[in-house]
Amino acid sequence: DITKFQLKKFKIKNDMRLALISEETENHLINFLTTQSSSLVSMFIDVCRPHVIEHIFNKMTNLTSIHVETLMTNYNAKDLNLRLNEKIVDLKIPYINRHEDIREILSITPNLETLFVAHLSHETMNYIAYNLKKLTTLKYRYDEIDCEILYDTLKDQNEEVNQNIEMIVDYEYS
Repeated sequence: DITKFQLKKFKIKNDMRLALISEETENHLINFLTTQSSSLVSMFIDVCRPHVIEHIFNKMTNLTSIHVETLMTNYNAKDLNLRLNEKIVDLKIPYINRHEDIREILSITPNLETLFVAHLSHETMNYIAYNLKKLTTLKYRYDEIDCEILYDTLKDQNEEVNQNIEMIVDYEYS
């Protein structure tokens, strides 16, 4: 009730470990984010629990850019009750436990134009190529196989594949 400003961008960096973040702190953050939901378009958060992730993706309806530094630490994306969010066009999720979790997050953000993931697998590259039709930039640090060769092969074999993805290996991401 005392918060009268309307932020466009919000960045929260927490030096504490996830295990040290109390439920009360989590509730305060969600309450604050609720007061900013009509104006906030860009958000960075380094460590958060499942309820915060759910709130960011499901309730922050004006967000177009989300950067979550530590996303899936002790839980799976399928366990979250995430809903489709078509406004998100820029997503950075560098630390995520499983490739299935990456695809789960991508399935609710179909209008991505820019994506950064740390690890890119064969299955994830296939999913991206066939399902993220608006994606133009894909940054990643590591791939299990040469995903650029896979992507070029997919483009040559099927015109339904997004033909416009620039793939960037970014070893120095910060």
